[in-house]
Amino acid sequence: DAFPDDPVYVVGESRPAQWPFIHPSEADTAWGGTAHHQFKILFDLDRRPSGRYALLIALTDAHESLGSEMCVAINSRLAERYKDHPALILWHVSNEYGGECHCELCKEAFRRWLRERYHDDLDELNHAWWGAFWSRAYGDWSQIADPHLHMLDWKRFVTHQTIDFFLAESAPLRRITPQVPVTTNFMGTYPGLDYWQFARHVDVACWDSYPHWHGPEGDEAAACHTAFVHDINRCLKGGRPFLLMESQPGVAKGRGVWPRKRPGMHALSSLQAVAHGSDSVLYFQWRKGRGGYEKHH
Repeated sequence: DAFPDDPVYVVGESRPAQWPFIHPSEADTAWGGTAHHQFKILFDLDRRPSGRYALLIALTDAHESLGSEMCVAINSRLAERYKDHPALILWHVSNEYGGECHCELCKEAFRRWLRERYHDDLDELNHAWWGAFWSRAYGDWSQIADPHLHMLDWKRFVTHQTIDFFLAESAPLRRITPQVPVTTNFMGTYPGLDYWQFARHVDVACWDSYPHWHGPEGDEAAACHTAFVHDINRCLKGGRPFLLMESQPGVAKGRGVWPRKRPGMHALSSLQAVAHGSDSVLYFQWRKGRGGYEKHH
């Protein structure tokens, strides 16, 4: 096996406490066989509110490969091991799905997806894309090479691939523990995935909320945006309650200098989620980490 014989993942042993169980597919593991994988390094410039630019470098791989097979194997073992655990009430698969890959394997998968979507008819695709304008009509499927020219369908394809990966990860969980619901955490108004499509495949919607309280935009703007996303997640499953999967009792990293929450702000923020339909107020992290990438989260 490519992973340890007896991996240990902490689940919440104190009774009667019950916890969602999080699967490790998003973890960057050194034992995960990365030497057998083809990766692509993506570079991007992100303009910050200060006017400065930050160079973002991401290592990504979105195509089917050793990674998905390993995740299915790990999830199968976890489900077998913890299927009768009294604390198990929910499977939380992976973490904040996102990203995309532009390698040749993924471009070829995109072309296969397009052929299915447009019934293997290039004339139908050219009409849908209005290819006659600027002479963008295609005479062969192999000519479709740059996803940036067709971003709407490319984003649909990325959502399709991501859901397909989620379904592969969750399949052993549904088979071994059919009584336990399955979900994954969404990211507000993240533009990289169609959450309305994704929500059809989870049993309960949930999201990670980190409002920038006392920031330059003001608390009213932060509260309005947070309320808006709470309502989106309530709507994703037809008005059923959602879960606030991640929140922060202190301050979080990622947006420059965050002021500490004023007295009562955390309770107010948590109650806002409940008032908009959340059945939970969960945390990442309850205490600061001692090290690692999210030490300051």
